[in-house]
Amino acid sequence: MPYTSRVLLLTDTTHSIPVQVNRNGLRAIASGTGNPERLELRHVADTADIKEGDLLVSSAWGSVSRRLPGGHGQGSDS
Repeated sequence: MPYTSRVLLLTDTTHSIPVQVNRNGLRAIASGTGNPERLELRHVADTADIKEGDLLVSSAWGSVSRRLPGGHGQGSDS
């Protein structure tokens, strides 16, 4: 019997995950843009304390937390 897997990339335009800024704990939703080098943070205030170079990690917040535990690096702000 052959084995198969289904993979969904974080950068897929139909995919979003909860993330947290490692430096200060700010939570946001990172959405795929279709570009393998870029995620988009949606619904974040312009005054949010996010700086260039901040590490974004999975936040283990919401239903995705059962599949993707918190604290795994997802990207950095640039």
